[in-house]
Amino acid sequence: MRRIKISSICVIVFILFISVKLFSEDILTKEERDYLAKHGEINFVGDTKYPPFYYQKSDSEIVGITSDFLRWLSVELDLNIVLHHRDLYEGMQSVLDGKNDVMCDLFYNKSRDSLFDFTEPLYQIESYIYIPVERTDIHSLNDLNGEIVAIQKGDYAIDYLHRKGIMCKIIETPDFESAIEELIKGKADAVVGDDPVIMYYTYKLKIRDMIKRTGGLLYTANSCLAVRKGDTELLNILNKCVKFAEKKNIINKLTIKWLGVPLNAYKEPLMKKFVPWVIIIVLALIFITFTIWLWNFRLQKLLNKKTRELKLSLDKLHDYKERMENVLKTVRGYVYWGKISENRQIADWDSSDSIVEITGYEKEYFRKQEEKFWKILIYPDDWQIVDDAFYGLIENGKEINLEYRIKTKEGEVRWLSENAKVVRDKNTGEETVRGICLDITETRKLRNLLKYQRAYFKSLFDNLNEAVVITDKDGNFIEINKYFTDLFGYKKEEIKGKNYIDLMTNEKKTDYLDYIRKKINEDKTVTFDAERRSKDGTLIDVLVMVLPIIIESRLEGAIIILIDIRERKRLTDQIRDERERLHTTLKSIGEAVFVTDVEGKIEMISCIAGIKFGFTDKEVKGKFFLEILEIPDEEEKQGLINSFRKAIKNREVIKLKNGIHVIGKDNAEFVFSISISPIFAGNSEVRGVILVFNDITYIRKMENALVRAKNLESLGVLAGGIAHDFNNYLTAILGNIEIAEMKGKGND
Repeated sequence: MRRIKISSICVIVFILFISVKLFSEDILTKEERDYLAKHGEINFVGDTKYPPFYYQKSDSEIVGITSDFLRWLSVELDLNIVLHHRDLYEGMQSVLDGKNDVMCDLFYNKSRDSLFDFTEPLYQIESYIYIPVERTDIHSLNDLNGEIVAIQKGDYAIDYLHRKGIMCKIIETPDFESAIEELIKGKADAVVGDDPVIMYYTYKLKIRDMIKRTGGLLYTANSCLAVRKGDTELLNILNKCVKFAEKKNIINKLTIKWLGVPLNAYKEPLMKKFVPWVIIIVLALIFITFTIWLWNFRLQKLLNKKTRELKLSLDKLHDYKERMENVLKTVRGYVYWGKISENRQIADWDSSDSIVEITGYEKEYFRKQEEKFWKILIYPDDWQIVDDAFYGLIENGKEINLEYRIKTKEGEVRWLSENAKVVRDKNTGEETVRGICLDITETRKLRNLLKYQRAYFKSLFDNLNEAVVITDKDGNFIEINKYFTDLFGYKKEEIKGKNYIDLMTNEKKTDYLDYIRKKINEDKTVTFDAERRSKDGTLIDVLVMVLPIIIESRLEGAIIILIDIRERKRLTDQIRDERERLHTTLKSIGEAVFVTDVEGKIEMISCIAGIKFGFTDKEVKGKFFLEILEIPDEEEKQGLINSFRKAIKNREVIKLKNGIHVIGKDNAEFVFSISISPIFAGNSEVRGVILVFNDITYIRKMENALVRAKNLESLGVLAGGIAHDFNNYLTAILGNIEIAEMKGKGND
C-alpha cells in the first residue's frame, strides 16, 4: 500500500513536471518571434459561409472549428491573430494580393500549389454528390455528364470534375448554401460539396427530407492553412502551430465539440487488424437479426410507425439541443425550460448547468419557483419589469425579450439579456416555456465605454481650435465642427448634400480627388498648402491635412483638418521682403562684408567682397570664411579666429584695428581692419556673425611713406652735424700745417 502511494505521488509529480515543461516551453525560436514582432498582425481570412469550420454569425462574430483553433493559438502562443471573412474566391485573391496573410480551410491541389504554400493538414474532409430525393438516375460520378451541377466558386470540386473529364455544366455559387438553394429550386441537378458543410445547411434550411447523398465517397481532401507562395517564414511558424495543436490533441477536441466525433477517427490504423473479425460479427448479427425479424415480422410492422414518429421528435430535439449547446459554448449564458401547469405555473423547471456559474445558486433554488427567491435574485429596481414580462408570457403567450439586472449569491450585480416564449405541442396541446439568458455584463460595460468615448470625441471635435471636416470616401460632408463654421461660414444644416470639392478654387477637382484617394489608399497622411473658398466667396489660405479612415482594410472616409495660415503667410511674406531688402542693402555697401552662421559658414557676402577676393555668392555659400581668405601670417589668422569666437561667447562687437594682411584677387595684397558683430535672434540667442572688412591698405602705405620721410630727415640732420665736427678738425689740422710750413721756411 505504501509503495502504491509513493508510486502515485511520483507519477503525479512527473505529470506536473511534464505539464510545466510543456506549458512553459516556447515552440518558436527567437528569430521567429522577432519576425512576428516586425510583421505585426497576422491576418487570417476564411470563407464567410463554411460552417461548421469557419463562418459569420448573424451578429458578425466569426465562429467555427478553425476560428476556435486560431483563437486557441492566439492565447496559447501569444500570437497577434486577426480574423477576417470573404467569399472563398475573394479570400484566396486577398492573400495573393497581400491584403491578408493566411487563407483558412483551403484544399491542396496541384493548380493551387503554384500560387500557395500549404501547411500540414488540419483535418481531412469527405465530399459527396447530393441530389433531390426524387431523382433516381444519378448513382455515380459519371452520371453527372450532361447534368447541371452547382458548386461553390473557387471550390476544389471544380478542379476535381475537370480532371476526371466530367462534361457537365457548372453553376458557380458564392457559397454552399446558395448551391443547395439552386438544387432545391430545380435550377441544378446535383451539388458536389463537403459533407460537414452540406449537412449543416440541410439542418439549417430544414430540407433533410428533400435531398440525399448518392454515389458513395467522391474524394477525401486535406484541409490546410495556406500562405502566399514564397512566404516561408510564416509557413514554418504555422506548421509548428499545427504540430503543437496535434500534440495537445486540440483539433480532435474541437471537432468533437462541433461535430460530436473527431473528423480523423476513421484513420485509426488499428482498425485494419480487426476487419475480418468485424465482418464475421456483422454477418452473425445480420443472421440473428434476420431470424428475429422473421419471428417478429408483424410486431415490427406495428412498431415502425411509432419509431418513425419518435425518430422525428428526437431529431428535432437533437437539433434544438445541438444549436443551444453551440450557442452556449460561444457565449456566457444558460437555457431553461419547463411545462405550464393547469394553474398557470411553471412546473418541471430545468436548465443547463451554466446557470450555477452565472448566478452562484444551485438549480434547486430555481426549481422551487418561490417568489421570495426571485426577489432576492432579481435587482429590486428591475423586479416589477421582469414580473410583468413573465405574467404576459404565461397568461397571454407574449414573448419575452428584455434586459435586466440580477444580484448573484456573492453580491455581484450582473446584466442578463433574456428571450423566452411559449411552445405548444400540436398533438397533445401541452405548453412549455423555453428561454435563454445571456450574461451581457461586459457588453453593457462596452456600451457605456463607447457612449463615453463618443461624448469625449464629440466634445474634442467641437472644441478644437482648427477647422475639422469628416467626409465619406467620395468626399461628401458628414460632419463639421464649430471652428469650421466660424472660419468658412457654413452651418451644419447647410453642408448636407455638399462635397468637399465645393470649397476648392481653380484646382483640377477630379485629379485632386484621385490624388487624395491614392495617397490615402497607401495609408499616408496627406499635408499641403492650398486656398479654400468660404461661403461668402472669400479665399482663405489653409494648411490641409487629410487623415484616412480605414475600417477592416477598406477606405471608408477621411478626416480633413484645415489650419488657417493667413497670418503665417503674411509673416512669411514680410520676412521674405525684409530679407530681400537686407540682401539689396548688403550688395550696395562699399565695404567687404561676410554674413556667417555661428560656425563661421558663409551665408552671404557683399559685392565688394566678391570683387576683392574673386568669388561669387554661390561659390562661397556654406564654406568656412577662412577657407576663402588667404592670410599669410599664421599669428594674424589665429587672432582672427579667436576674436570670432570671443564675439560669439561674450556677445559683443570686437574690432581688429591693427589690420590683417590678406592676399586677394590676382595676388593683390590688402590690409583690413575688421569689425566682428554677433547677430541676435528674437530670443536674444546668437544666430550668426557679420564681419566687416575695412580696406586700410592705402592708409598703411601713406603711413609707411611718412615714416621713410622722417627717417631721411633724421639722416640729413645727422650728416650735417658730422660735417660740422669734421670741419672743425680740418681747420685745426690746416692751421697747424700752415704754422709748420712757416717755421720750416725760416730754418731752411
